[in-house]
Amino acid sequence: MMKNRKKAVWLAAGIAASLGLAACGTGSRKTAGSGKSALDRDALFTSRDLEQTVNAADAETITVTDGDDVAIRNEGIYVLRGTAENASVTVDAKGAKVQLLLDHLSITNKDKAAIVVRKADKVFITLAEGSTNDLAVTESFRKEGKEKRKAVIDSEEDITLNGTGSLHITSCQGALHSKKALSITGGTYTFDTKKTAVRAEDSIRIKDGTITITSEDDGLHAEHDSNTEKGYVYIGGGTLNITSEDDCIFAIPILQIDDGSLNLNGHEGLEATWIQINGGALKILARDDGMNANRSAKGHYSTIAEINGGELTISLSGKEADGIDSNGDLVIRGGTLAISGELAIDIVGDIRFTGGTVIFNGKEQTDLKSINSAGN
Repeated sequence: MMKNRKKAVWLAAGIAASLGLAACGTGSRKTAGSGKSALDRDALFTSRDLEQTVNAADAETITVTDGDDVAIRNEGIYVLRGTAENASVTVDAKGAKVQLLLDHLSITNKDKAAIVVRKADKVFITLAEGSTNDLAVTESFRKEGKEKRKAVIDSEEDITLNGTGSLHITSCQGALHSKKALSITGGTYTFDTKKTAVRAEDSIRIKDGTITITSEDDGLHAEHDSNTEKGYVYIGGGTLNITSEDDCIFAIPILQIDDGSLNLNGHEGLEATWIQINGGALKILARDDGMNANRSAKGHYSTIAEINGGELTISLSGKEADGIDSNGDLVIRGGTLAISGELAIDIVGDIRFTGGTVIFNGKEQTDLKSINSAGN
């Protein structure tokens, strides 16, 4: 059951269900519910995104110390080491590709981000093999010019996190933020945050890695203020363990899951305009909806929950909570969906069930309309 606690801008369900096309976030257009990939997978990751090791033979090594504000202005590879308080590393290298190799880096700040990307073509943050890295902001982010930073690692450009080491971030606000695309393709991450842990305006793209999030707000959140073809989340692998007080994963417009192991515990598990699950193993414990396909006033997208494959288990703890809530359609053509709780589905639009297995409170279902609370 949709609560509309913080998203008061959703349009009426009838308008949502009537829109047949959705932009895929990479420029082309796809018909929602057709079974085709919502996003152009080939355009999501570069070969360098997926490289987990770095040849640091010609790299410059920077050892941070207390009070340091290190500025990187040239393209290249930089090894970051040391333990410091109230220190920062800022990339300000317009048009350049910069790679930061974190090798046992520890920074604890009171009121400023540890790593800032102001200008670059793209920045890679790579966790060195065997390294343990810790970053923290403990009190509140101070204002820099006209705005405050939103996270311990805060970027105005595309960033990719990868590698084979580990990174622990503790934050009074967010862990990672990008005004453009934010990708994770490897590494082990633990984020403990007071606000949304991982936020991006263009997109969040996850290919691999182990990510553990404890957040007092959303876990992952992608949403663009003005460009309605951006603001998507793609998960193509890895392990995600998310405990959140709000949505575990939120996207406007598209949330696509192709693979991975996801363990989600939150007010709602998945929320987006178009939710497409093609594979993976998902376990969702939700106090409200397990999946919530909602309609945003900002874009022209079909509102749909689409399941083409994978194993999805939804356990509901809230009264009148739905396993799947859609202000548009529900399409199931493959995979296994098991829901336990008071209500199975709440679908305002059409229901198309052509394949796969659906189980509600231990009993296999063949007629989904009979368990649709919107029609009862």
